[in-house]
Amino acid sequence: MMINVRRRWAAAFALAAAVCAVGLAALGSAGNSPKQASSSQPSDGAADILAGRADGVLVVAHRARSRSGAVENSSEALSWAMADGVPMVEVDVRLTRDGFPVLIHDRSLRRTAGVQRNVDELDLAALRQHRLKGNGEPIPTLDEALARAGGQMLLVLDVKVDGLAPVVRAIEHADAFETTLLYVTPARREAAAVELMRRYPRLHVMMHASARDDVLRIKGYAPRPPVIQIDGRRPDRQLCREIRDAGFLVFVYPRGWTRLRFGNDLNRYRQMGVTFVQTDRPTAMLKQMRQINLPATMQSDRNE
Repeated sequence: MMINVRRRWAAAFALAAAVCAVGLAALGSAGNSPKQASSSQPSDGAADILAGRADGVLVVAHRARSRSGAVENSSEALSWAMADGVPMVEVDVRLTRDGFPVLIHDRSLRRTAGVQRNVDELDLAALRQHRLKGNGEPIPTLDEALARAGGQMLLVLDVKVDGLAPVVRAIEHADAFETTLLYVTPARREAAAVELMRRYPRLHVMMHASARDDVLRIKGYAPRPPVIQIDGRRPDRQLCREIRDAGFLVFVYPRGWTRLRFGNDLNRYRQMGVTFVQTDRPTAMLKQMRQINLPATMQSDRNE
C-alpha cells in the first residue's frame, strides 16, 4: 500500500515538473519576443547598403545637424534628422573621466556649453550638470543616442579618443552593430580597431585612406572589408576605383559645397562608386537627389 502511494506521489511530481518546464519555456519565449521586436532595421535597405549587400547612396548629416538652428551632437538634432528623413548621421564621441561615451566634438566644453572644463576631467554625473548652448539640453550619452536612433537611423561614430572599447560595448548593449559605423582615425588607432573587428564580427568600421598604399595596408590586415573615407574636396577617381576593387565602400565629406553644384557633384560621385556623402545640408541634398532622379534610401515625403 505504501509503495503504491509513493508511486502515485512520484507520478504527480513528474507531471508537475513537466508542466512547470513548459510554462517556463513559454515565459522565456514571451520574454524574448520584445527584444527581438526592438531589434528593428532601417527601412529601404540602408543597413544592407552599409553591409555591402545592396547598392545605393546614403546622405550623412554632419554632427547630426539636418536643419538651421540644430545644435550639433544634441538629442534634439538627432530627433530632427530622423523627422527630416535623413538616413544616416555622424556624431562625435569622447569619454568622461569615469569612462562613459558622450556626444561632443571638442575636448573642452567652452564652445558648446560655455564652461572652461574638459570632458575627460569630469565624471558623467558632473558633465550632465552642464547644458548645451542653444537648446539647454544636457550633453547626451552614446547610450541615449543609440536608443533615440532606435535602429531606424544609421549612426557614424567619430571617436575622438583612443578608448574604443567602451564605445563598442555601448553598441553591443544596444544591439546596434547592423546600424552603426565606427570611424577610426588616425592610423595609430587602426590596430585596436582591427582587434575589435575580430572580437565582434558584426562591427562596421571606417578608416581613412589618402593614397593607394593606405588601401593596400588596410586590406592586408583588416579581417573583413571596412568603409574607407577619402578627401571629398578633390576625390581621386583612380583611388575610388581601387577602393571599390578591394571590396571596400567609399565615404566622402565634400566640405564647402554650394547648392548649385549639388547635381553635378552627386552624379560624379555616383559614377565614381561613392556610397556615403556627408554634408552640413542633408535635407537640401536629399531634395536635389530627387530632382535629378538619383537613387537614395530612407527619403521622407516630409521633405517635399
